[in-house]
Amino acid sequence: MSRLNLINLFCVFLFAFANTSYAEDLLTFSLSKVYPYHEEYDGDFKQIDSDEANGIAYQDFYVFYASSTHVYRDQHSFNNRSKVINIAALEFPSGIKCDHVGDIDITNDEVLVPVDHCADGVARLVVLSKNLTYKRSARIPMLDNSFPWIAFNPLDKSRFYSVCCNTKQMKTFPIQFRDNAILGRSRDIVFKHHPTDEVNHFWTQGGSFSKNGLFFRVVDDAKDYHSEFTGIWVYEIDKLTSSQPTASRVGFINIQYDPDRWAPHCVFSQCVRYEELEGIDTNASTNFYSYGDIHVLMLINEIDRDNISIYHYLSGDYDHDGVKDTLDNCIWLANSNQFDGDNDGIGAACDPNDIEIAGSNHEIKMF
Repeated sequence: MSRLNLINLFCVFLFAFANTSYAEDLLTFSLSKVYPYHEEYDGDFKQIDSDEANGIAYQDFYVFYASSTHVYRDQHSFNNRSKVINIAALEFPSGIKCDHVGDIDITNDEVLVPVDHCADGVARLVVLSKNLTYKRSARIPMLDNSFPWIAFNPLDKSRFYSVCCNTKQMKTFPIQFRDNAILGRSRDIVFKHHPTDEVNHFWTQGGSFSKNGLFFRVVDDAKDYHSEFTGIWVYEIDKLTSSQPTASRVGFINIQYDPDRWAPHCVFSQCVRYEELEGIDTNASTNFYSYGDIHVLMLINEIDRDNISIYHYLSGDYDHDGVKDTLDNCIWLANSNQFDGDNDGIGAACDPNDIEIAGSNHEIKMF
């Protein structure tokens, strides 16, 4: 091979690398398990088709699973579906109904259910107990009847997060409200790196925060086969308490699949999409049924079958302090004791407001 060809090859490599990664992509993740794998669920209440599956959230020994109209509570093994609520059957004031559920999330006490396609053109948040009984709901006109997912940030317990219309901002809204309230946004979080910078035809399918405030966003490409941009974009939010926080991409999990192949003889509208990514949850539970720290829902539309698979990923440990990145209260500096003097969820090693001293075993190392 000539020197010129080698130079050209090297330039092509650099171009490809520059277009598939960011300098900020420091965090690493590994696939732990795919469970369940290509499963079709026939529950006691209704069949859950992958055509309808939208959301997932884990807590303790339960998995909360959302179709386009229902929310279910099941065991992690998906063999004991004990609770269900039909969101499409709920009647809001003036007899208004909504017929689509997005990707759900869960706090310590409540299940947060985003609903849209509402008859009056206004998206709603429905709050349920963990037994899936109705507690309250609110209208959110700003979302323009599009509420694809909801995310609860453990470091910001007064708000919930979502997006609308593929803008480059993530919107926040108050999480405490009276029944039938109308919610306006609290503030916007600007994405420094956004899927529209790379992909012109992606879907906003899911979002979730880890315990330490990392944000995981599902990027589902609606066209390209085995896209280098599809999967999970991982963000760190800077200056969360400021008037306009920003989100920088610090990690990426590439999930490649075929979104643009027709599934023959299939009658559902989504069958033009053979595979698609949907909801996501970040839960680093240590119980037996937890196969990882990040859980993302993949749908496979096949002939006479509508299968789901859940991809489970393990997070790495960037600073090598023995605490995985989805739990570490100071990701970039080693602090194995996780000391947090002011109990704000940010370790003293990273918190300029935390003036207390961790003690003689406090460890600080830069990587």
